[in-house]
Amino acid sequence: MELGMRLAGALERFWFTRGYLSEGREWLEHPLLRASALEVPPAVRAQAFSAVGLLANTQGDHSQATRWLEQGLMCYREADDLVGAVRALTTLGGVAYDQGDLRGALERWEESLAQARAMGDLGEVARALGNMGEAEYHLGDLASAAARHTEALALARQLGRTNLEAFQLGDLGNVARQQGDLVRATALHRQALELKHALGARRQIAITLEDLAGVAGAEGRGERAASLLGAASAVRETIGTPQIVPERLATEQAVAAARAALGEEAWAAAFTAGRALSLEQAIIYALQ
Repeated sequence: MELGMRLAGALERFWFTRGYLSEGREWLEHPLLRASALEVPPAVRAQAFSAVGLLANTQGDHSQATRWLEQGLMCYREADDLVGAVRALTTLGGVAYDQGDLRGALERWEESLAQARAMGDLGEVARALGNMGEAEYHLGDLASAAARHTEALALARQLGRTNLEAFQLGDLGNVARQQGDLVRATALHRQALELKHALGARRQIAITLEDLAGVAGAEGRGERAASLLGAASAVRETIGTPQIVPERLATEQAVAAARAALGEEAWAAAFTAGRALSLEQAIIYALQ
């Protein structure tokens, strides 16, 4: 059982990045429900709890994710694994964020940032900064969000973490769109999409398709916005992950005027056309 849990926990990043969420949960939840504290060391259980919590949250199962992650945090602390505890804390902030509790998420991420800085773990510093920037963006503090993402981007590049680099490029693209710089926003999102495509990160690809739909909406290009959202919807359906609350609300707001101008019938037709695109076709369309 211990070996199986070690292997399954080690596959967390693969399952999360590639979107194999249900498969990952199946591999992890069964042994966790059977494992006792005497059978499996706390460090192994901690990694498995955190991995399955992340996957559950990505699927929108927030209550179960919270339970798994809190157990993971407890096990990391029992094992005296400070880095693991910070990661679990950061993911718990993500659960709050995904449900629209931006202030609660910020509190978690401020704590994880302070602990990551104290440990000198630059990867977790970059992750916490980027997360805080996202919350501040949705709270309307664009200046602070831009500063957080810029610092996180520099750290990501310093560490060679292309996944974190892609996140920050996309987030800075959203800030640029809100500031009215649509040329810069488009360029940043395209850079993010190319990195995400190279990583095979399907959920993140869907996010960038939605972000580019927001840019198209700001440009008054309703048909393009609808097609991009249709393509993102198809990707999300394939991997089984819904758009989270703050990002869904932001997308709806970004495309509202263009959708109204286009009309519901034309919007629905373009959305359906976007859903029919393959992933590769959607990426080519988004990069045009």
